[in-house]
Amino acid sequence: MEVHSDKGFIESVKGIKLYFEKDLVEHPHVVVLILHGICEHLGRYAYLKNQFNTMSLSVYRFDFRGHGYSEGRKAHIDDYMEYIDDVDVILKKVKVENPNVPVIILGHSFGGFIAIAYGVINQNMVNGYIVSAPTTSDEAGILDAFRSNMAIDTYVQNNLSKLVCSDAQVRKEYIEDPLVHDKMSIGLVKEMLKGIAWMKRSIAKFNDPILLIHGEEDQIVSYIDSEELYEKMSSEDKNIIIYPGLWHEILNEKMKDQVILDVITWIQNRF
Repeated sequence: MEVHSDKGFIESVKGIKLYFEKDLVEHPHVVVLILHGICEHLGRYAYLKNQFNTMSLSVYRFDFRGHGYSEGRKAHIDDYMEYIDDVDVILKKVKVENPNVPVIILGHSFGGFIAIAYGVINQNMVNGYIVSAPTTSDEAGILDAFRSNMAIDTYVQNNLSKLVCSDAQVRKEYIEDPLVHDKMSIGLVKEMLKGIAWMKRSIAKFNDPILLIHGEEDQIVSYIDSEELYEKMSSEDKNIIIYPGLWHEILNEKMKDQVILDVITWIQNRF
């Protein structure tokens, strides 16, 4: 299948330029906007993008501010709402360039939290959500540093590398990836805590179609938290799949093709 690819920058709030890539197929059934996790970047979703393209799905990806090739202080944020603003900027571009095509937001981990938060604030803006292991808890203890009252411009270690995936090769590539940040600011940690608390309080306002997917052996975010979110969402069309034996990055696990097939099937059953 022929894929038309392009990349560039688009200006978001505070004048920050966001790096994006788009990979478009002819006559797509759906356009998927992918939101990456904390301290990573869009490039880690290349395999997923290729699988989607093969199934006649167009894909947009972008690096959140302070991540990947986007501008902004690295792994720092002043207000978590700026990430939601970033999604809005990219989503408007997606809609203008793909009129009358259904749009799905897919978010992983921190990107999953941002996806749900976007849906709480902007109901019925997209046709559905696919959320992988959304950040709703702190199983790995990465947020504990904030509780020690450190200054917001202090950086703490990103200690996720040993926990992201059961596949040793994926963990090795994560550690060696120059675009994966090995530290994050206390300011970012603070805003994550604030945003997660707000999202949990507001989750009943989420009413769009959604598929939640989570690995049962996830040591970064507990699958039980996703089950609780699922129960509290007001969506009439909601599904959840818990994968036994899988860790945090279920879209990178050795059985990732089955997970991706489940995601594609969910999309195809609706559009």
